[in-house]
Amino acid sequence: MLIEVTPEVKLLRPAGKTLYPYSNSVYLDDKIKTMIDSGTGGQAYTEIMSDQIDLVLLSHYHFDHVNGVQFFPHAAVYAGREEAVVYVDPELYLQHTGRFRWKELMGADKTAPLRSRQGFPDDIPVNPGFQSIELKGSFEDGQVFDLGKTELKVVHFPGHTVGHYGFYIEKEGLLFSGDLDLAPQGPWYGGESSDVEQLIKSIDRVMDINPRILITSHRRIFKTPQDNIIQMLQEYKRIPLEREKKILEVLSQPRSLDDIIKYIWVFPQAELSEYTMFYAKMMIMKHLQYLIKTGRVDKMEAGLFIRR
Repeated sequence: MLIEVTPEVKLLRPAGKTLYPYSNSVYLDDKIKTMIDSGTGGQAYTEIMSDQIDLVLLSHYHFDHVNGVQFFPHAAVYAGREEAVVYVDPELYLQHTGRFRWKELMGADKTAPLRSRQGFPDDIPVNPGFQSIELKGSFEDGQVFDLGKTELKVVHFPGHTVGHYGFYIEKEGLLFSGDLDLAPQGPWYGGESSDVEQLIKSIDRVMDINPRILITSHRRIFKTPQDNIIQMLQEYKRIPLEREKKILEVLSQPRSLDDIIKYIWVFPQAELSEYTMFYAKMMIMKHLQYLIKTGRVDKMEAGLFIRR
């Protein structure tokens, strides 16, 4: 589905629900025809002349944002400088995901692939996992792409991943915030390069920008004054802060990561599976790393943690 936001900015939504393996894309119909992210599925991209796209900007390396790069055969592809290596080196990709921690967190080797194509829609063209993508270059915070009528400013929003970026059109007050998506269950920070402290700062930065229009990777368009975007961001930020508070309460006595998970489940509406358990543990681990760094929790012997 193609939705006009402004004369130059269009939101592309997938044929199915905007959940993994799909994400929204933003199409900038300007002198330099630009696509932000490429995970909307082949069916959605039939609504534009995809072979005329000049530039593809990847907000970060997650599969649901990069799986459709091949739909834009003539485009120059750019990604954040912090993650440029993950498109050329499968081992570094694995390091960024944190999936090498499967045995450590789940107690057994993962012999089958972590993901398969089973149940994937037909318009997702590639298998999950590492995607080899030839980048024309990389971008960094504050860089501006002059597309013709549109000046697109790159904004670094780390925390979800280390190289997670958004894109801002100041004259429209329009921000694409990627996976800072205002999901009711809160932000996701379950990768090795995820960081709770950076995530909170990134949410604060979105609030500082105070966009008039907010487009995210997995939800609808938010606009003021119909939507109170600042209030929604505050609630979104409150969720990991409340989780941190609960962890500190639980650690009034020594607990293991498995003990903490019994008290604090981070995906309340998700189906329980080995995948949700793994990423729940990764997210709690990210909190523990931050609490240790800030001197509020100690790591004891035998994998136990306690509040100072």
